[in-house]
Amino acid sequence: GGAAGLLEGIRVGVAVFVDSARVSRRLFPGDRGDVDLGGGLRLGLPGSGGSIRVDYGRGLIHPDNKVSFGFEL
Repeated sequence: GGAAGLLEGIRVGVAVFVDSARVSRRLFPGDRGDVDLGGGLRLGLPGSGGSIRVDYGRGLIHPDNKVSFGFEL
């Protein structure tokens, strides 16, 4: 019962990633590339077959912060 009962069956995962991209045909002249380093958390919900994810990334070339979240099957 209680809080322990609510957490029963939830799967927890951790993600660490490096992501790179190059953007062309921008509104501003010139191409732009960046490399992000980040991490995330995954919570698998019992009976759903999917998971909720939250990711945070920080640009290594252009110091921008990025946060994304969603549900994945």
